[in-house]
Amino acid sequence: MVALFVRYLDLVLMRLPPQAFPASRFLFGVTLLAFLLTALASNFILSHDPVYSMVRAMLSVFNLCAAAALILLVARRSARWQQTASALLGGETVIGLLVLPVLLARAMGMENVFLFTSVLLFLIWELVFLAHVYRNALDTGMGTGLLVAVIYVIASSVIKQQLMPFPVEQ
Repeated sequence: MVALFVRYLDLVLMRLPPQAFPASRFLFGVTLLAFLLTALASNFILSHDPVYSMVRAMLSVFNLCAAAALILLVARRSARWQQTASALLGGETVIGLLVLPVLLARAMGMENVFLFTSVLLFLIWELVFLAHVYRNALDTGMGTGLLVAVIYVIASSVIKQQLMPFPVEQ
């Protein structure tokens, strides 16, 4: 498992392209489960509600997989879905695991410029990672990949916030 984590870390650091991973049902299942658990942990840290966290994590999985399917369908590259989805799920898991300490610090009441900057840098890193995967999956340039990534992140955020808004702190 550590070797797989390191390979996906190389992917999010853009040392590897997504096509370095096989189109495998097993790998897709492993990355889907890892992403679901990471999203569950992140949402639980932010909400302290296990049911809400699970539903929001499942919505994150659906958004990521459905968006990849739609984007590849429009580009007539549907055959790349499993490989692309595995790359996205695995990479997002790595980034999600690395951002967990920042979320924990925030949940414990820490609010400072360092935490704000950390969250902002993780978001930028996520966008660049998504652009990297999409430019490879779509056989296009980084600019197009970045545009697709920004549209995906905005659309996914809006969908999640409309369907499952974060609980209001009291």
